[in-house]
Amino acid sequence: MSVELGWSSELCAFVLARGREGMARVEIASALGVTLARLEARSREDAGLAEALALADESAKAWWMALPRELLGSGRAGSLALWRDVVASRFGSAAAMNAPPRPRVRFEIPDNGRPLRKRPAPGW
Repeated sequence: MSVELGWSSELCAFVLARGREGMARVEIASALGVTLARLEARSREDAGLAEALALADESAKAWWMALPRELLGSGRAGSLALWRDVVASRFGSAAAMNAPPRPRVRFEIPDNGRPLRKRPAPGW
């Protein structure tokens, strides 16, 4: 869908709606059929579009932050580790998003009576 960057109120409504769906700026630009550079250049000329893009960014972040809560409430299976990785790649490090750190796991495997083929790694 190629949209000429005109009609400021309709364009802003489109941008806000896509932000509420969790889309990033590059996805919004793609949906409009323009490059990200062109969309951002237009936002520097149009204060309304710049504000709509800023609100869309926050709406997208809110959409992603609500996803694990909705997933847990629905009873469906889902991967919170995958969510954390996607959020970290979209918005920055997991620490910046206040996401819980990855758990460190150590497996204790019982001895099966056979001799070891390799020596265990130091510290294990």
